[in-house]
Amino acid sequence: MQRARSIALAGRVADGIILVEGAGPTYVDWALGHAGRPDPFHVVTFTMLSVDADRRQAYRPITEFVGALIAERRPAFTVLPFFDEIAGRVAEHGHESLVEMPADYWREIGAIGTFDDALAHVTSLERAGVESIAILPGPELDEARQLLTHVAALAQR
Repeated sequence: MQRARSIALAGRVADGIILVEGAGPTYVDWALGHAGRPDPFHVVTFTMLSVDADRRQAYRPITEFVGALIAERRPAFTVLPFFDEIAGRVAEHGHESLVEMPADYWREIGAIGTFDDALAHVTSLERAGVESIAILPGPELDEARQLLTHVAALAQR
């Protein structure tokens, strides 16, 4: 509830808000609702990027991080209609079980999956009201370098 109060305050006194990783379109809509949908109001979000031609290969390097966010009950996750399902999955079978999560769940969480999945995520953030999206290609330098072409392609679309 503290998060909702902070966002409501931001809606009254700030020019915008920054939402951290895991903030998909559902959370953006939730946050804007609590902020009172002021206009103008600049929404910035950080989104995770993991792209591969094989979705499951894109999911694998990020499951531990996403699993930890779910276990922490991050507000960006708790507002999701499927939160109880994924929290149960992590609690019972560990973060590795997230690889079997449906693609549309991943698209809600980040630019994760195929390039088309990443594009759908970014587009849905924009439709939800996000004006600036910081795309984070992961903590491993070599993997991040390989993903930079995808970041550029998402930015240039």
